[in-house]
Amino acid sequence: MDIIFQYPVWLIIPCIIAGAGYAVGMYFREQRAAELPEWTLRTLAVLRGMAVFIIALLLLGPLLRTTQKRTEKPIIIIAQDNSGSVPLNADSTFYRTTYLEQLEALRASLSKDFDVRQFSFGSKVEPDGDVIFSEGRTDYSQLFAELDNRFANRNVGAVILASDGIFNRGADPVYSPLRLNAPLYAIALGDTSVKKDIVLSKVDHNRYAYLGNEYPVEVTVEAEQFKGQNVSVQINGEHGLLWEERVSIGTASFRKTLGAKLKADSPGLNRLRVTVQSLPDELSYANNTQDVFVEVLDGRQQVLVLAASPHPDIAVLRRSISSNRNYGVEVVIAGQGDVVPEKYDLIILHQLPSSGAEGRAELARIMADDVPLLAIVGPATDLTAFNALNLGLKVTAGRRAQNQVQPVMAKGFSLFAVDADLRRMLNRFPPLNVPFGEFSASGSAQSLFLQRIGNVETEHPLLLFNDLSGRKLGIIAGDGIWRWRIKDFQDNASHEVFDGLMSKVVQYLAVKTDKSLFRVSTRNRYTEDEQVIFGCELYDETYEPLNGPDVILSIRDEAGKEYAYTFNRTETAYRLNVGSFKAGSYSYAASVNHAGKVHEAKGRFMVAALTLESVNTTADHGLLHRLASQTGGEVFTPSEMEQLAEVIAARDDVRNVIYEQTWFKEAIHLRWLFAVILLLLAVEWFVRKRSGMY
Repeated sequence: MDIIFQYPVWLIIPCIIAGAGYAVGMYFREQRAAELPEWTLRTLAVLRGMAVFIIALLLLGPLLRTTQKRTEKPIIIIAQDNSGSVPLNADSTFYRTTYLEQLEALRASLSKDFDVRQFSFGSKVEPDGDVIFSEGRTDYSQLFAELDNRFANRNVGAVILASDGIFNRGADPVYSPLRLNAPLYAIALGDTSVKKDIVLSKVDHNRYAYLGNEYPVEVTVEAEQFKGQNVSVQINGEHGLLWEERVSIGTASFRKTLGAKLKADSPGLNRLRVTVQSLPDELSYANNTQDVFVEVLDGRQQVLVLAASPHPDIAVLRRSISSNRNYGVEVVIAGQGDVVPEKYDLIILHQLPSSGAEGRAELARIMADDVPLLAIVGPATDLTAFNALNLGLKVTAGRRAQNQVQPVMAKGFSLFAVDADLRRMLNRFPPLNVPFGEFSASGSAQSLFLQRIGNVETEHPLLLFNDLSGRKLGIIAGDGIWRWRIKDFQDNASHEVFDGLMSKVVQYLAVKTDKSLFRVSTRNRYTEDEQVIFGCELYDETYEPLNGPDVILSIRDEAGKEYAYTFNRTETAYRLNVGSFKAGSYSYAASVNHAGKVHEAKGRFMVAALTLESVNTTADHGLLHRLASQTGGEVFTPSEMEQLAEVIAARDDVRNVIYEQTWFKEAIHLRWLFAVILLLLAVEWFVRKRSGMY
């Protein structure tokens, strides 16, 4: 600890003189003090002089400087692949027993000199998770993002990735690498040899079909080391066999795609079980069957996109909405076509009303109708005319400038459920172009997304919904959503997140208003690794939301076994996460007793089995070598794990980092120093009183 003065040090001398002068003047120049014994007189003078000296010294503003040094060991990260593909080979027993012991020995060896952090990963990332090779997916990009977030700017010495190199979710790790400034060492697991197996590698199908129509299903069969054999490929529905074809395996490495045409004759969610015949000596029989789901619809809703001018958003809206076969999409440029509002279940206005005269006649007809609207604001939007529509959002802009705005989830949104994948993607989506100005939403509006400008989260709505006398309205306060769909594909190799968002927005706006007092909602399709979530709403006769009575939910599986639950209450409704379920078909029934009347709601959902890890069982060690070479690391086999620990310990750049922290504190804030001054004056006062000097 050091003392630093804010004024010249020589000013301590006047402080000493002040203390000594005060003591001399008080006790050696006063006649009453001459009667005291000499030792008492000197004691009193010292006490008073020290008190005055300390007080005078504090006027110089001394600072106490404290410096602390902290040593941080290098962090060694062990990321263990916990997916089901790792033990799918002849050495499965080794990976479930001996290998795990070797991994623990490696961790113990490294822990002597380093700070070791272990993670397991597959479809999710878990710190110190149990390694049982049960995950149904492998996502490297999620792992790398988690490690980047946790250990950015930390003393990371090395990352050890133990995997078979197979991934089936997220971006290619070669092009979305780990950004930590540390070498990546790989432990190559699995088997790179071609295994004797028959695999139902892919089933392509439409998610939706219309009642009475035919729909295609394409089945891809692969076979290794079964030349000359014949197998049967079948598609079975809930009421029996729908299609079958015999396949002759003509080569040692065989692949064939078969096409089937099925009739959509049962409305609702239909489960199809696609099976390729099993043969003796296959590596795995789990990859011979896949369940797929087709929803058969008995009607299609029409969506109109009415735009001020051509724009990339329009093409994205068409592709995204039409990917759901429940919707037909028509695009019209304002002034270039006749618009009949009553033909459509939803109209999307892109940058309308515009600053020009285009579209004013069509817009007048649309506003006179009660068709639901989704308005997208852009640079061409006439904000004065837009505000006059009273859609639920007013934008006050003094000049035609744009902000780059990213979405952030609004609190308390309850109109529909928001998937975890969408929440994860929000901070990755590129910004939208939003008018620079003030945003004022009506009291009846609910915001799904708010605006984030840079790192500042605002209360300005970016995507909101409103209900105006039963007419549903939506507003996206900026243009450029085409970038979101591209980013979704870049990060996830699909458009599912963005298309799912648009599907929910369109579905909420276009669906006919449900006037029932008790509503239960859930998705109709899940996979085994997803959480099944239910939402529930209860209303009184005036359609005011309630959440007082208990809502009971019963789920029944195909074997007749029942699972009972009670909904959890939210602010104005109910929500329930019942966890994950095994593959199969499930029915549910919910009930509530309110005001002496029992309300009921029924439905069903299906859970698809995850077979991705059993489709590709040939390890990709080439990927591990590419990842290691990008960072200056190496690839080791499980038998070389002791050597791996030695290689890391021998690196010159893997060493301790010393952090030095310094604190400054003003001496006048030290309580003990105040206590010393008080004690000096109190003792002096007591001695004076005892000596009879007042």
